[in-house]
Amino acid sequence: MGKSGRPRAHRHQRLQPVHGQGPASRRAGRDSASMGERAQPTDSDAALIARILEQLKSGSANETEIGLNSLAMLVDAALAGPILEAQLVRYAAPFMLDRDLQLESRLAAVGACHNLSLVSPDICQHMVAQDDIMTPLGALLPLIDPHSAHPVEIALGVEAFSLLWNLCEASDTAWEIFHRRDLSPALFRCLTPSTPLKLALPALQCFLTVSEGQPTATMTVLPTPPEFLSSLFGRPVDSGPARHWQMLAVGVALNVNPAGQDRAGAQVLSVLADGLAWDARQMVHDYTSQCPLRPNPTSPGHESDQAHTTPQPEDPQLDVKLEQLRQDLLYTLHAQQTGLELLTNICCTLDDDDDDDDQWQDDESSHGDSDEMDMNGTPCEDESPSKLPALPVAVLEFIQSRQIVDTVLHKASLPAENVLTLLKTDLRGRYQGPEILRAFTSLQIRAFLCLANLVELLPLDDLGGVSKVSAMWTDLVRLCFATTHDTAPSEDLLDAATSALRALTQTLVEAKAGPLESLNESELKVILEAGAQCPYPKIRLNLLQIIGSLGTLATQLGHPDCSASEMAASYLMVAATRESDLRLKAEALDKMFDMFSEDETDGLFLKLGLLPKLRDLEKNIKHETARQRHQMSAENRGIVRLASTNLKRFIKYKSKRPLLNGGA
Repeated sequence: MGKSGRPRAHRHQRLQPVHGQGPASRRAGRDSASMGERAQPTDSDAALIARILEQLKSGSANETEIGLNSLAMLVDAALAGPILEAQLVRYAAPFMLDRDLQLESRLAAVGACHNLSLVSPDICQHMVAQDDIMTPLGALLPLIDPHSAHPVEIALGVEAFSLLWNLCEASDTAWEIFHRRDLSPALFRCLTPSTPLKLALPALQCFLTVSEGQPTATMTVLPTPPEFLSSLFGRPVDSGPARHWQMLAVGVALNVNPAGQDRAGAQVLSVLADGLAWDARQMVHDYTSQCPLRPNPTSPGHESDQAHTTPQPEDPQLDVKLEQLRQDLLYTLHAQQTGLELLTNICCTLDDDDDDDDQWQDDESSHGDSDEMDMNGTPCEDESPSKLPALPVAVLEFIQSRQIVDTVLHKASLPAENVLTLLKTDLRGRYQGPEILRAFTSLQIRAFLCLANLVELLPLDDLGGVSKVSAMWTDLVRLCFATTHDTAPSEDLLDAATSALRALTQTLVEAKAGPLESLNESELKVILEAGAQCPYPKIRLNLLQIIGSLGTLATQLGHPDCSASEMAASYLMVAATRESDLRLKAEALDKMFDMFSEDETDGLFLKLGLLPKLRDLEKNIKHETARQRHQMSAENRGIVRLASTNLKRFIKYKSKRPLLNGGA
C-alpha cells in the first residue's frame, strides 16, 4: 500500500444497523439524510438547549436524567450546530458511565451522541477533537456485557458500538485513538457466536472499519486468527441480519488477506459471490404483494376513495409478518451494499500507490521543459496502458466463473415500475416504502461505482463483448440524460452512473466499435447540454471525460471535420475557459490535447480559432494557479501544473504547423 495510514478507496454507508429501544433509538433505520427537516433552529429550540444544559450541570440525578432524555429526543441535523456550540456533548457523554443513573438515562446519553454522529463527518470530528468523546466511550466499551439478560443493557451496547463505528468511519483521529488505546478486545468480546446478533452486528461493522488497511496489525490483535475468522462464518445464514453479518465477515477476512490469493481467500470470495446473488428484487415483490393497500392521502381523488372504502381492520399477525419481511429485506440490501463496496475496494487496492498524494511533488522544476517533450516539441504522450494493472489471477477467475459483471448489473436495476409506485405512494407510514426505496437506490449507486471499476480493469471480452458493453452504455445514457424521469436522479446516483458511463465510453473508444461510431448530432447535443447545465463538479468532470473521449474517437475514425468533432471541441474549449475549478480546466485541456494530437486535425483546429484562445488561456491558468495554489490538494496541484506545462508545449507545437502559422 502506498500510505502507512488507512485506505479510503470507498467509504461505507453511514446507517443505523439495528433497531434499539426507547428515545435514544428513535431514528433507528432512518437514513441520515432524512434527519432534520427544519431548515433553521427556532427560539424555542435555543431555550430548550439552554434548559438541557442547566439540567446536565445541575448535579441532581433526577434533573440530569430529564436532560439526557430531552437531548436524545432533540438531536436533529438543523440543531447540530447549536448543540455543539452549547457543549452539550461534552457535558452529556460522561453520563454514559454514571452507574448512579438509571440504565435508560445512560442509554439516552449514548443514543443522543449516536444520533448526532449520523448528521455528518464534520460533526463526528468535532465530537472527537473538541468534546473528547472517545474518553468516556472508550471506558464504556469494556463494561458491555454481551450475555446480559437486560434488554436495555444490550441496547446500550448497540448504541455504543454504533457510535464508535460512525466516529471511526468519519474521523481519522477517532480511528487513531482506537488503535492507540487498543480497544479491540472490547469488540472481540462481542463477536463470539453466543453474542446476540443485534449486538454483534454493530461490533463487527466497527471492527471492519478499524481493520481497514491494517492486515499485519489486525493479525497481531486477533485472539487466534484462523479460529477467529472461521467463527465469523459459523453463524447460520437464515435471515437478513445474518446475511449482513456474513458480508461484514467477508470484509474482515479481506482486510486480513486483501488479495484473496490463497485457498482460504478463494473461499471468502465465493461467500462474497453467494451474498451478492441474493435476490432482493424478489424479496421486495413478496413484501409489497402482502402489504394491505390503503388510500394514499396525497393522491388525487383521495376524498372520494375514502368515501367508498371500508376501513381495513388491523391484523397484528400480518403486521408482525410484514415487519419481519421488511427487516429481512433492508438487512439484505445493506448486506449487498457492503458486498459491492468490498468488490469495489478489491479493484481499488490495485492502484493505491498511484493515488498517493505524496507522489505529487511541489517542486516546480519537476516538470521542466526538457524532460517531457519529444524531439518535435510535442507534448509528452501518456504511455501508461489504458487499463489499470491486471487483476490477480484468483480474483479474475472469481469474476469470470461467478459471472460477477452480470451480478453487478442486476444490482444496478431497480424493482419493477409497479413496485416502485407502491413504495413511493401506497406504502408510506409504517410500511416504510420510501425507506426501502432509498436502500435500493443506495444499492444501485454502489453497483454503478463497482461497475466503473470492473470496466476499467477487465478486457472487453470479459465484460461480455462489444454488444453487451454497447447495451450497458445505451442504458446508462438513458438513465443519466433522459428527460422523462418523474424525479431527477440524485447527485450521488448521477455521479456513480456517469462514472460507469465514462469507463464504458473509454472501453468502446479503444475498441472503436459500438454505438459511438454512429452517434449523431442530436444525441451528442443531449450530453453536451447536460454537462453545461450540471451544477456538480464531480459529475461535470465525468462528462468532460466522456465528451473528450467521443471527440477523440471522431477524429480517430477519420472524421475530424464532422459536426460531432466540432461540437465536442467547442465544448472542451468553453469548459477550459469558463470553469472556475482548475481541476476541470486541466481535464478539458487534457482531452483537447488528445483530440488534436494528430496533424489531420489542424483544419478543425484552425476553423475553431483555438490557437489564440489557448494562448489567452495559458495566461489565465498561470494566474489562477498562483491564486488558488494553497486551496488545492497536492494531487490536484500536480495535475494542474502538468496540464499547464503541456499547454505551453502544445501551443509551441501547433504554432509550427504550416497550416496554423497563418492562424496564429
